[in-house]
Amino acid sequence: MSERLTMFTPCGYVECDPIDVYQNEYSPENFEKILTKLGCHEDLEEEGRLIKLPCAIGDKLFFIKEIGKEAKIIVERKVTGFSIEKTGMWITYGDRRVNGEVYRSNINAQDIGNTVFLDKETAIAALKEREQE
Repeated sequence: MSERLTMFTPCGYVECDPIDVYQNEYSPENFEKILTKLGCHEDLEEEGRLIKLPCAIGDKLFFIKEIGKEAKIIVERKVTGFSIEKTGMWITYGDRRVNGEVYRSNINAQDIGNTVFLDKETAIAALKEREQE
């Protein structure tokens, strides 16, 4: 992990130690740290190497699954990894071992908000909406 230069508060981002950018306490060393870190992030972004993940490893995903033709339920799974391919960003969940082999299930990150949700309440609302259709 890198050293944090800022933290988010209800009022927005503010500096955190050792950064002191208040009016009379401004220091060239701290300004240089800020510029260097921002520059590195901007370079990564321009090169297509800065990625914002839709969730974190260990987060829960909530799926709408069909059981038969009529019934639908919500299934909960834990995120175990990510992969980036030409076809998009893939989220791995539910590693299983069968006869010593590891099988992984994946979803495309673009499915979030359609059939996969980041919180149970949204999944329940989507399920109710589909049942009304």
